[in-house]
Amino acid sequence: MSGKAVQLGGIFLYSNEPRNLVEWYRKNFGLTFESTPDDKAYYLSFPYQDSEGKSRYNVLSVIKSKSVRPKRNSKLFTLNLRVNGIESIIDRLRENGNKLKPMEVHEEGKFAWVQDPEGNFIEIWEE
Repeated sequence: MSGKAVQLGGIFLYSNEPRNLVEWYRKNFGLTFESTPDDKAYYLSFPYQDSEGKSRYNVLSVIKSKSVRPKRNSKLFTLNLRVNGIESIIDRLRENGNKLKPMEVHEEGKFAWVQDPEGNFIEIWEE
C-alpha cells in the first residue's frame, strides 16, 4: 500500500508554560527531558527493542503553544505511562498535591489516573 503511516513521529503536548510542565513531569515521574538550545522545545525519547531485537523509540515533546490554550474540561486523549513501582509514584504524586483516581487492579496490571497542571490526562500503568 502506498501513502500510509509508517511510524509514530512523536507525541506533542502544547503548553502555555513548557518549562513548568516539564518540571512537573520531572518532579512527579522522574522524567528528565532534553531541550533545544533556545529552550523552545523539550523532548524525551523512550528507547526499546522490538520483538526482532531492532532498536526503536517513541518521543514525547513539550513545546510552547502558539496561542493561549485554556485548561481542558473534557478528555481529548490520555497519555499512558508504563511505570515501575506504581505505589511509590502514587505516593509521590499525592505528596506533591496532585489528585488521583484510586488505583485499580485488572488482569493487565495496576492502573491509576491523574491530570498534569495543564489538564492532560495521564494513565499510570504497571504490568
